[in-house]
Amino acid sequence: MKLYCYKNEFITPAVQYTIDFILNSLGYFYDWITDIETIPENSVLIVYAPVPRPFKFNGGVIHIPQNIILENIDKADLTWQELEINNEAVPVIGKSSNVSLEKHKNCHTLQLDLPANVYFHLARIEELSFTHPDQVDAAVTKSILYKYDKFKLPAVDILSNWFSGIIDNIFKETNQIVIKKAAYPNGEEFGIALTHDVDMTRAYHPLKKFFIKLFISLSLYKNKTRQALDTEDQNAWGFDRLLNFYKQKNWRATFFFIPKYMEDAHFRYNIKSKKFKELFAQLKNDNHEIAFHPSRYSFDRPKRYLKEKRKLEKAANITIHGMRHHYLRCLFPQIWIIARKLNLTYNAGLIYRKFSGFRAGAAHPFNCFDHRNNAELNITEFSTAFFENTLPGEGKNIEQSLTVVNKIISQVKKYHGLLTALWHQNNLYQPELYPSFWDYFLKLIEKENVFLDTLNEQLDWQNKRKQIQVDKITYLKNGLTFELSFPSNLSRFSLLFPSNNFEIELEDSKVNYCFNNNFLILKNNESISRITIKALRK
Repeated sequence: MKLYCYKNEFITPAVQYTIDFILNSLGYFYDWITDIETIPENSVLIVYAPVPRPFKFNGGVIHIPQNIILENIDKADLTWQELEINNEAVPVIGKSSNVSLEKHKNCHTLQLDLPANVYFHLARIEELSFTHPDQVDAAVTKSILYKYDKFKLPAVDILSNWFSGIIDNIFKETNQIVIKKAAYPNGEEFGIALTHDVDMTRAYHPLKKFFIKLFISLSLYKNKTRQALDTEDQNAWGFDRLLNFYKQKNWRATFFFIPKYMEDAHFRYNIKSKKFKELFAQLKNDNHEIAFHPSRYSFDRPKRYLKEKRKLEKAANITIHGMRHHYLRCLFPQIWIIARKLNLTYNAGLIYRKFSGFRAGAAHPFNCFDHRNNAELNITEFSTAFFENTLPGEGKNIEQSLTVVNKIISQVKKYHGLLTALWHQNNLYQPELYPSFWDYFLKLIEKENVFLDTLNEQLDWQNKRKQIQVDKITYLKNGLTFELSFPSNLSRFSLLFPSNNFEIELEDSKVNYCFNNNFLILKNNESISRITIKALRK
């Protein structure tokens, strides 16, 4: 049930980063080792190397070929083609005519350089040459996923899932039980993070509204009434109705606020005002998350980032964890480096301004990598799946928008990823702008078995899930016993078994458990950090 990854001379930081992402997203228990002789017999070993090599090892060997040196991938002349992988057509690097395995004795060699294909997307290799955010959308047609019309498919997860099937088959060949970490605490099918960029909180600039009301009172303006103006402002505020809805559903969302009152000639809002102090207090009381929305021109004036973040933290009296750039006006990996310098833990701005889907080809959040400096960054990227401008008719065409969003949801669900959705709160209750799409979307997700929480809580779960480890395995005639370690403050998590035809015994009675379908759900009520599980076939 445990994989071993051979840390040879070809395992560079970029390679290890990529393999870690693949195995963590799939939920495998694994260790990096430097000495093959230390691995228990009949285990499964993953080896990354340029050419197949004979290994004196009795278990199953998965050889991943190194066709491209990742550190030079931005300078390589890459050849792309579309291959059928698990019934999905996916663009891949290389000239392989298929993705079948080449087997020699106990060594199974992939016909695809998997790390190169995954790393290319996650490290945003095709965007490294950009020097200004406006170039991103201008060059979107040159994106590999755009060229192959695959924005709505998570190519990275399709490749990872294909690799998972190979691993599971080799586990079975070596007579091992396949046990993985479930993607979410109660075995939920996928995660959802509802997010709102707070760009505007009024329908009109205060001065404009003042003069319109004045002209109305003088009978010089008859298109609207004073009451209609106030109603439009109330709809643009939106928080009263939205927060009441979230409270009824017991849902939590992430709200991104712009700290800067004015963006050149653009009026936003004053986070120091009494109205916003009351709003921040309500958000905190309802356990929503307050996050950072750097102003539109911060990219051109980088000293603003720290100043604006501190201003928001002071006004809301909190510690900020994440950000999404206003107007998505940023570059990658530069914005990840900025986020790290700001002591943030995540960014949530990886989406094109006009296209829904998976900009990095991943439905899972991923730790970020700085290709130029060949270093992993302690920052997580939550790719955003869609927002108004990325939908047909900017979300006004409900039928077509629902078709797009349903397709995205089905992909996230299929690969047990996280759907990060964005909707600007000032548009939610503007009937003439966005009739009912938000309501339709909420009805969609209410029907699903999801782990719905703020981005910061999603990150907290992901980090704790990575810390769930198998420390010792003893194989029995009809099953196995294994020791599991995990954070003591992890109150609930699940393991995925190949079937529920197991009798489970826990040595520590302080942990409660139950089977739900193929999920063993563990409830850590006593804040312990280690248990021993015996799993016997019935």
